[in-house]
Amino acid sequence: MYPPIKLLTFLRKEYYIRLALAFLLMTLSGFADLLSLAVVVPFLEILTNPSEALTVSIPSLIPFSNEINNENSLRLYITILFCATISISGLLRIFTIKFNTYQIALVSAYLSRKTFNSAISIPYSLHKEISSSRILSVISIKMPRVNRALVCFLQLINASILILSLIIGLLLISKWITIAAILFFISVYLLIGFKTKKILKRFSQMNSIMLNKQAQIIQESYKSAREILLKSNQIFYTNYFYKNELSLQKFKAQTDFYGTFPRFALEPLGIIFIAIAGYFLIVINGNSSDKGIAILGAFALGSQRLLPALQQIYSSWALIKARSKEILDVVEVLEYPKEKLFPKTKKINLDKITCDNIYFSYKSQDVLNGINLEINNGDFIGIKGKTGGGKSTLMDIILGLTKPTKGNLFINKENIYEKNKSKFLAKWRGSISSVPQNIFL
Repeated sequence: MYPPIKLLTFLRKEYYIRLALAFLLMTLSGFADLLSLAVVVPFLEILTNPSEALTVSIPSLIPFSNEINNENSLRLYITILFCATISISGLLRIFTIKFNTYQIALVSAYLSRKTFNSAISIPYSLHKEISSSRILSVISIKMPRVNRALVCFLQLINASILILSLIIGLLLISKWITIAAILFFISVYLLIGFKTKKILKRFSQMNSIMLNKQAQIIQESYKSAREILLKSNQIFYTNYFYKNELSLQKFKAQTDFYGTFPRFALEPLGIIFIAIAGYFLIVINGNSSDKGIAILGAFALGSQRLLPALQQIYSSWALIKARSKEILDVVEVLEYPKEKLFPKTKKINLDKITCDNIYFSYKSQDVLNGINLEINNGDFIGIKGKTGGGKSTLMDIILGLTKPTKGNLFINKENIYEKNKSKFLAKWRGSISSVPQNIFL
């Protein structure tokens, strides 16, 4: 599945409705662009040769048609009509962009919230296996970049609808010139996309790795502040950070280049194509100069919108491709298994905690071996042992955070790690307190 679409599957129904409204607005905007393009030919024909248009009877249903009685009044009328059509099209496009930008902001905020919630809701046993710097990278660094990719995804759809509308309008004006133009420009973009696909994929993978590394450098440097100050290692860590940041910026520069260079290559080709089309229409095809100029004007306006739209599609695709690995990293966090949440209930009145022959292994290494312990209400217990001896692991098991590899933990004769004891386990977690090693206010 295409990465942005896969990410959007995590949305709630209300956000699909918002995106559907955005799609509807884009369709209306595309229709308005089609209408504005359709009036170009009659506008230019009447402007250059109004006498021929006056011989045609104007339907009475057209507003103010009875006021059209000479060439200048006809020119004024068609000019006002043309300007009104272009203005409506422009205003609708501006409103569409504003509306879509706001919807994407809401979608991005929801996905960011959902990603953060997923990261802090995973089972504690899995939490200890996942690198904290990787989670930090996804939430604080990659998620904003993924949100930008979602904006580009919507822009890609918007540009596609616009191109479809323009193609329909240009086909109605001149079928063969439109087909030739579309085949030429789309073929060039497809060829460029095919050539840059593997490069952008490699950039995506390298960017993801280096963003993880960047978060790790920041996290480790901050945690090692005491040692850095004692040993005056600021230059070493700064250079380490700079080297990674420089690589990231170089990849960004190359991604930006591959996303923008086709525009500057195709703009002169577009002008050349219009010049050849003009020669074909007037000299080869035998059209009158008035008719040929009108058609050429419509193609000039269409090209002025078509080429930027094609560039928008390509540049959006290039950015999404370059960030596809980051999008999949976010999706991976969203797909993490989550602890089942229960509403707050009454606390357990503790009588006794019993550790019954508890074992725990971590990566094939035994940490706890047959622990038997009984703690009664009111007892004060101290646990001592060497570093790595399993003290913290035993506390995690008693707190209800880590399930033992073997054995049972009883709270008032209830085995909290049995499959059907999830609700009791949640009650036990809400009934016990612990003082963490790291305090955050």
